[in-house]
Amino acid sequence: MEQEELPPEAQLLESLRAVGYSLETAVADIVDNSISALATKIDLEFRGLPKPHLSILDNGEGMTKIELRIAMRLAGKSRSSDRTPADLGRFGLGLKTASFSQAKRLTVATKVRNGPIHVAVWDLDLIERENRWILQWIDPRDVDSDHLKVLEGRPSGTLVLWEQLDQVSSALKTFDAELRDQALRTSDHLALVFHRFIDAPKASRVSFTLNGQIVEAIDPFFSKMQATVKRPTTAVSLNNGTVEVTPFILPHISQLTKSDAKVLEAMRKRFKDSQGFYVYRGKRLISYGSWFRLSPKTELAKMARVRVDTPSSLDRDWKLGIMKSSVEPPPELRKVLARIVPNIVGDSRRVVMRKGSKLSNTADSAWAFREVGPKLFKLEVNREHPLLIALTSKLSEMQISSLDLYLGQIESGVPAVELLNRLSADQAFDSLEPDRNELQSLASRMMTELRGAFASPEHALDAVYQLEPFVSDPFAREALDTWREKLLDGVQSNE
Repeated sequence: MEQEELPPEAQLLESLRAVGYSLETAVADIVDNSISALATKIDLEFRGLPKPHLSILDNGEGMTKIELRIAMRLAGKSRSSDRTPADLGRFGLGLKTASFSQAKRLTVATKVRNGPIHVAVWDLDLIERENRWILQWIDPRDVDSDHLKVLEGRPSGTLVLWEQLDQVSSALKTFDAELRDQALRTSDHLALVFHRFIDAPKASRVSFTLNGQIVEAIDPFFSKMQATVKRPTTAVSLNNGTVEVTPFILPHISQLTKSDAKVLEAMRKRFKDSQGFYVYRGKRLISYGSWFRLSPKTELAKMARVRVDTPSSLDRDWKLGIMKSSVEPPPELRKVLARIVPNIVGDSRRVVMRKGSKLSNTADSAWAFREVGPKLFKLEVNREHPLLIALTSKLSEMQISSLDLYLGQIESGVPAVELLNRLSADQAFDSLEPDRNELQSLASRMMTELRGAFASPEHALDAVYQLEPFVSDPFAREALDTWREKLLDGVQSNE
């Protein structure tokens, strides 16, 4: 049998540029290598005109010249080779494909503990010109980067330098503005993808800076908020490893502070879009915002999120791609997730609906639904509401007619579409709660209005308990309980 070796054409490197990275996902792939090298400090710089470049400097273990040569080779480390738990690599392609997706020149400078600095360069223009796979080894003194001096002063570390950033913007006049915008997106992306490294205990924490600014973690579970509900973790044993599944129920939107709300802004998603499974590989977020077709995304399910921790030994089971973003749960795990989803979605539904009273066609509800056809209803002011009855009993027929006309205007002008749009955009009704004195004053006014319709103050007070906000708000009900005791004590004293 005749055999022949057919090395790839040099143009293969150009083809690798079209893998599909965005700048922020490409940077995250480089950061994976830094974390795999046990770095605790990673500094990024985005520099614009006149000499645009992007640099990533870490204080990890660094590489020898032989290790650097392997790292610069395409598929330098087999995906089937043994990897440590801290190794976030997959195919041995990330450094090259991520870099080439954004830049035409890749420089890597590295040193092991107290060793010399080694520098290797891939230059796509040179490869295209020569039509050969030429890896350049250059003198560190020929690297035009302030960060190299920082690396020289460290015991060990690695500097990745991207130059000729031809994917940022095609127009020079918008280059710097686009690069600044991409820097902000990259900072937010790193804050989310590596939030568990940034928020880790001090001994294993990884700190990030971008253009000198500290990158703060973006926790998609709002774990530090007392109102966040964390459900028990379920361990799912598969042939090649164990997956841990932990559901979270986020607080109602009205309970979030302005800084909490910025989490969604940084994620560039609404609550509805960001619900679902959050898959972590070695504590690195690789996929989120999907229910894997186990449930639709709905408004009522938007506070449900499920953290899924998977080891790298299950990469093949998850069908993990080159960019570590496309995943599909193994069939055995999928069955477990399918059992969890209905419960977590039900919990979310209760949180979303908690702040608003559930409408019902009773005498105590201010609103009433009226079915007017198949899947067609009207929302009307409840003409049987106790306070409305008490009011109309004091009015003349002409005044009642005017009031009814105005109530009709309210009913016909319910801004249903605007309400839906605002709630879908993660806005909440004004959450400023009245204080105890205001609630007790409200109860007193209600009592005054209802007193004539009931035989005794006790019965009138019982009716107040069935009205908003006392019927649905525990704080309001507690205030009413305190006021009731004082009121009834006063009544008994008078008797």
